[in-house]
Amino acid sequence: MHKKVSIIIPIYNVEQYLEKCLNSVIHQTYKNLEIICVNDCSPDNSQKIIERYKKLDSRIIICNRTNNGGLSTARNTGLKIATGEFIYFLDSDDWIDLDYIEKMLHAAIESQAEVVLNTNIQVHNKNLPPEQHFPDRTYNNITHKFIDAKPAILNIIWNTWAHLWKKTFLDRINAHFPDGYIIEDQYFQAITYAYLDKIYVIRDSTYHYLIRKTSITGTLKTDSFSANLNILNKIYDFYIKNNLFDKIDVRMITEWILPQYDENRAYQIKKVRLYFLKIAPMVNRTRNMYNKFELKLFDDIVNNNPCALTLNYFNLYVIDKLREKMKQNKGVAIHG
Repeated sequence: MHKKVSIIIPIYNVEQYLEKCLNSVIHQTYKNLEIICVNDCSPDNSQKIIERYKKLDSRIIICNRTNNGGLSTARNTGLKIATGEFIYFLDSDDWIDLDYIEKMLHAAIESQAEVVLNTNIQVHNKNLPPEQHFPDRTYNNITHKFIDAKPAILNIIWNTWAHLWKKTFLDRINAHFPDGYIIEDQYFQAITYAYLDKIYVIRDSTYHYLIRKTSITGTLKTDSFSANLNILNKIYDFYIKNNLFDKIDVRMITEWILPQYDENRAYQIKKVRLYFLKIAPMVNRTRNMYNKFELKLFDDIVNNNPCALTLNYFNLYVIDKLREKMKQNKGVAIHG
């Protein structure tokens, strides 16, 4: 294997974690790497750290942005200058096993797939023992196997750092992350999987995912409803613009955009109604993809039926909470 792999690492306020991340990269068993560190105007000592590591390893390329653009923009910046035949995105507060890239690349070459998904993820949270993350149970035991890409859109782990991409594929569809949005991984997977027939799934070597309060994921809970709804709207707009809805069936109603059961519920239902009206043609064409509670909520909101909304909404809310409990009992759910 002599293929070059470009590892893109966006960097912002991660001085406590960056050395562990970089050590896991520069000591990979696979050596033909291009390590692109994108400093997104980090105000801490991250710049000094990557400059020190560049002196130790000539494979490191430092790209300093002139203004803070966020994770999506930093990843897009790295993608523009990457010269590798394969692209891997690594978050700068996480780390990977030393044979991670070798195992991913071997699977990509052996399968000749446009993308390889590795579901072997370990979650680290404060002083708690590490936990194994289990994706959707449908994919739990899949290893070294192709699965259909389109049914997996939004239904399988969508963290970009779990994927190794062929650059020619990303270039061909002009793939990029949505500037100014969070939950950008969900968007990136939705637009890329739409152009694929198959993805190759392995469960080999380990990605180490760190949960911290100051990360995007850690702060997302304050307004997860709006963030999820915004990104689903953007996915829908992409599908419409590129005439994809007639070619794919995607669940555009998910538990991620359930109105929260709090004082903002009326406002949230109004926002959901606008979204539901927009996606109504697709939902009505693919009603078999949703359960009866989801469809009842959809119909009630679209038809502006406030009398039935409260009970039906509460049913969905309770079901969602039960689903969360079940996931917690089986493993850790990761979004973002």
